[in-house]
Amino acid sequence: TTALVKSGDGTLVLAGSNVFSGSIYINDGTLQVTNTGGLPNGYSLLLNGGTFQWSAGTGTGTTVSNRSVALGADSIIQIDSGVNDLCFSSTTNLSNNGNNTLTVTGGGNLSFGSATTLTANIYGVGSLVKNGTGTLSLYGSSNTYSGTTTVNNGTMKVYGAITSTSGVIVNGGTFDYRNSSTALDRNVTVSGGTFKNNGATFSGLLTFKSGTLGGTNFTGVNLTGDNAIGSGKALAPGDSTTGTMTVGNVDFINGGIYQWEINSLTGTAGGTTGWDLISGSGSTLNLSEISTHFTLQIDSLNALTGWDSKSDYSWTVATFSSITDFKASDFYVDTTGFNENAFTGTFSVTSDGTNLYLNYTAVPEPTTWAMCVLALCVLAGWRRIKTEQNS
Repeated sequence: TTALVKSGDGTLVLAGSNVFSGSIYINDGTLQVTNTGGLPNGYSLLLNGGTFQWSAGTGTGTTVSNRSVALGADSIIQIDSGVNDLCFSSTTNLSNNGNNTLTVTGGGNLSFGSATTLTANIYGVGSLVKNGTGTLSLYGSSNTYSGTTTVNNGTMKVYGAITSTSGVIVNGGTFDYRNSSTALDRNVTVSGGTFKNNGATFSGLLTFKSGTLGGTNFTGVNLTGDNAIGSGKALAPGDSTTGTMTVGNVDFINGGIYQWEINSLTGTAGGTTGWDLISGSGSTLNLSEISTHFTLQIDSLNALTGWDSKSDYSWTVATFSSITDFKASDFYVDTTGFNENAFTGTFSVTSDGTNLYLNYTAVPEPTTWAMCVLALCVLAGWRRIKTEQNS
């Protein structure tokens, strides 16, 4: 079968709708596709050191290619912003010739597989790097590539499974694990950006240096010692809205942040309608290491129907089997993200030994103060009269 080979440093643009089914080799430079029919189904797309650039469509749909992808050298797939999503529905071999790194970049979205195509697995001894502001999604049910996964920017979502034991490094952007049936057992290092687990149990080793832990499921994961929530670190429960994050033992220390969201006054703690909750069943929240302050950062996701700045409110924001060494003065409440800006009351944090509460206390109306003063004056006058009568 005839093949298309791209060599040299320049750019070859496929602007037409093609019917070519032979293999495509990119040895150097860039092969750019600007037509959604420019990458017809066929044999492999072989990346031997160049860049495959997808610039097709207007961002209104997904173009699917059944071509397998194979790397013979470190290579790049670039998905431009504002174009159709691209989906490779076949397998990807990172080590067609040696140990190689595939870098996915650009502002557009790329997926290997789909919700109905679970066999588009990535395999081989190579590594995967996510750059650019777009989203990379893995749907394969058995991605066995053994190299490191590095997320520097944008979002990487894993709907399938990464079944080998090499590590994940999050330097920026978001690594979002979403498989609800298979545990994530890779070791994860967070040195910036966000690690979200919205899937099954995380059973790997966590090294939390800086950044954010988000999502719903860190059951049994202890955020203590070097992983304590301190300066440069934050917890952000929930998926794309409010929710519950389950955890093991947790230490709040100086400089840490709890990014607390609310979208309804009448919802429930930890519900998708309601407000965020951190839950540590059988675990301890230790506050003894706070000597300056820990920040509870409020973010209302929308206007809160029924909000009345003249009323008092209280929300359960964390629940554990035990909360130790609580002092209200250790908490700073940041209201910058609170949309109900017309409030005149004060926010504070309290605890009953097993729960943390965020409280809003309204300022009494001037008429209320006046009535109190009048009542005191009447009481003082009555006492004076009684005293004079007694004398």
